Amino acid sequence: MNKKLLLTIMSAAVVSLAACNLEATPDKPNPPAPTPSVEYVPVFVMSGQSNMEGSSNWRLNNNNLLKEAMTELGEDYSVVDPDETNNTIAQKGERNDGIENVLTSYYGFYHPNGWTQAHTSSMDTSTPEARLTPNFKPTTVGMGVSDGGNDDFFGPELGMAYKLSKNYDGDEPIHLIKAAFSGSGFSQGTVNWRNYPDEAKTDEQNATSSLYYLLKRYTDNCLKVIEDQGKVPVIKGFIWHQGESDTGNNNYQTEMEGLISRFRTDYAEYATDGEGKNIAFLDCTIYDGSKNKYGSQESVNNGINAKKNAIAAKGKLDKDDDNYEPNFIVDGTFTDHGLKLEIGDAAKGGYNQYHYNTKDAFILGEAYADLILENGLLD
Repeated sequence: MNKKLLLTIMSAAVVSLAACNLEATPDKPNPPAPTPSVEYVPVFVMSGQSNMEGSSNWRLNNNNLLKEAMTELGEDYSVVDPDETNNTIAQKGERNDGIENVLTSYYGFYHPNGWTQAHTSSMDTSTPEARLTPNFKPTTVGMGVSDGGNDDFFGPELGMAYKLSKNYDGDEPIHLIKAAFSGSGFSQGTVNWRNYPDEAKTDEQNATSSLYYLLKRYTDNCLKVIEDQGKVPVIKGFIWHQGESDTGNNNYQTEMEGLISRFRTDYAEYATDGEGKNIAFLDCTIYDGSKNKYGSQESVNNGINAKKNAIAAKGKLDKDDDNYEPNFIVDGTFTDHGLKLEIGDAAKGGYNQYHYNTKDAFILGEAYADLILENGLLD
């Protein structure tokens, strides 16, 4: 249901209730009409490729790397993993305890033959096991990729939820919807972010060409779960981590701006005041450190990261400026002003060379949370 229409109906209900009151007398005035309570649910949609999907080890060979990292950072590990099942290789999704005022539903997996093959068998939503079926749970460890069925991985949702939980006192939990795809890009083969859903195609045809289709279908399913509870989801932000697969894409800025615009248009009715332009876009630079996985620091920062910063620059304009957009970015670079987020150290949780080390993945999540809090996105 359109959110503006919902509020109009509720306002009419208040008027009807008032009209039904008994006639007032001097010694017995009418009581005030009851006001229906509207349960607004703040929502953030998270997407991109593997560092958003969650490819950092929180535990490795029965060593709890995340607990070590959070202790080093002066944070309380028990908040993110109350059960602390460090010595048990739990199956994916087995935990039910975590950060209760920040819930996460995630579409995260690893497929040994590549994620495109996994998509074609993921369309059914009739069973809880189906990948496109929402499953909101308190945010905890293990909400990353599934390599062999275990839950040894996590992504930025964890540090983000941890930081937000300490600074949020709303009546309804924050809901995170995470649908990210390892190795994905705008310029990646026939299944990419460049292709948008085609109404003339079947679901399976769209699923094997358009990552945006999968993101939208999963997001729609998650929003419906919230609405079926009689609550009103409000999308506050679209959080992104991607670009490693597009370092040579000269059209990246144009294509990324097109994706942001499409998302804001498609979800305008879920935005604050029913205006898609109020959905914030939160991004992060890609790795530019000494491992040179995507090129030299100069080439990465003058290339893909410059395009990202140009998009984020619109968020620094005066809000009355016609070109203003609520776009913000985490600077994870190794420049003087960056967070220097490191990747690829296997012993420190940086799985498979290209992914953030455990501590850095947690810091990234906290940095996204800082952007949310600093820019009043929960107001």
